[in-house]
Amino acid sequence: KALSADGVSFAIPIETAKFVIQQILANGRVVRPYIGIKMMDLSQDAAQILQRENPSFPRGLEAGVYVPQVVPGSPAEEAGFRAGDVIVTFGGAEVTRAEQIIELLGSQVGKRHQVVVVRDHGEKKVLYVTSEEAKS
Repeated sequence: KALSADGVSFAIPIETAKFVIQQILANGRVVRPYIGIKMMDLSQDAAQILQRENPSFPRGLEAGVYVPQVVPGSPAEEAGFRAGDVIVTFGGAEVTRAEQIIELLGSQVGKRHQVVVVRDHGEKKVLYVTSEEAKS
């Protein structure tokens, strides 16, 4: 018995358990979509820091999902994502948190998503990214 772990327990939300069970029954494994970006929620404070560090960062943009990195060779890179993009809509829905993008990706691999990003100097760009299956 590990004394340092006494009283420690872990819980899995029931929706997560249901999702995993459905995936295993349907596919024999859990299938998750992948587009190849790192994401960070853009808060007002984070936007101010980014504006100080990069004078071309869009002024007045204080909500969205910041993309600090695009994985080379990923679907996101092929779609035209760039490090520094701020995602403001994903699949037609306005997004302010990375969690929303994960929810919108769901479990559908091969689905094409329309994404609106804001780039340096406030340039808006519409991109289309198709998810692929995440490698385990």
